[in-house]
Amino acid sequence: MRISRLNGCAFRVDLNSATLLKRGIPIAKVPALAAWRGSELFDAREAAALDYGEAVTLTGREVDDALFRRLGAQFEPDAVIEPTVLIAFQNLSGKFNAALAVPPRGFRRLPPAREE
Repeated sequence: MRISRLNGCAFRVDLNSATLLKRGIPIAKVPALAAWRGSELFDAREAAALDYGEAVTLTGREVDDALFRRLGAQFEPDAVIEPTVLIAFQNLSGKFNAALAVPPRGFRRLPPAREE
């Protein structure tokens, strides 16, 4: 969800909202994603994954050794592959859809979140 918002992909935000809620993620976490660093709603594992996702997604950020160590403390070495694949897919599909202005399809309506 965070990566979809960073990429400005309304379609993926819509689809990911439905997926998150279907998987039982508390709805309060969705609008809190824009300011996740200051939120107590996200545990250390989620914070490491969010920071990693932003580092991979945002121009000017990188995955430095400190971040990779934080990620490694939360995920087994082979398990780092899964969030990396998910982040890459979200970037690919989000940038593709945003470039073509693919609109949301009404999978799930959530309150809009303000980005930083």
